[in-house]
Amino acid sequence: MSKHSKVIAMMRNNPKGVRFEQVKAVCDSLFGLPRNSGTSHHVYAMPWGGDPSTALGEQNGHPRGPERQSEGLPGPPDTGGDRSHGGRTMTWTAEQYSYRVTWSEEDQEHVGLVDEFPSLSWLASTQVEALEGIRDAVADAVADLGEDSPTPLSQREYSGKFLVRTTPRVHRRLAEIAARTGRSLNAVANELLDA
Repeated sequence: MSKHSKVIAMMRNNPKGVRFEQVKAVCDSLFGLPRNSGTSHHVYAMPWGGDPSTALGEQNGHPRGPERQSEGLPGPPDTGGDRSHGGRTMTWTAEQYSYRVTWSEEDQEHVGLVDEFPSLSWLASTQVEALEGIRDAVADAVADLGEDSPTPLSQREYSGKFLVRTTPRVHRRLAEIAARTGRSLNAVANELLDA
């Protein structure tokens, strides 16, 4: 197993244990030197058409936030992975995941993000290019991860129940609102969460 293969395996198995310099060395080896490195991001050109790029950020010596590329390095578009779901095998595709595009003031570019792969991002000069780039990065990650791909949020089952821990002060305030309005604590909390 090559040095880079070991780092990539570490990124998949324990992303929090990977250091920024390790990920940067893999990116430098695979994609060449970054186009810029004077900011908190190192922007790499990808080796396929359309001049796509991806950003690698650093925070406290670790790959950073949504820009971290630990779920699989972006690559050319491909197909989805298989997953057993409710007793049957499901094939996830990049189209099933939850995307958003926002502006990065720091990079002066749009950044494409995906909720189910919080470590992937895609920087581009337009919103459309950022969305296309992150979608292609997810397609590659899904193809690479196969059945280990995360289940899209749209395909997950929710019970409608979850436990929330809060401070005694907030708990008291919610109970007071519930008492004043003649509703249950759950009804008040649900209304506030749904606002």
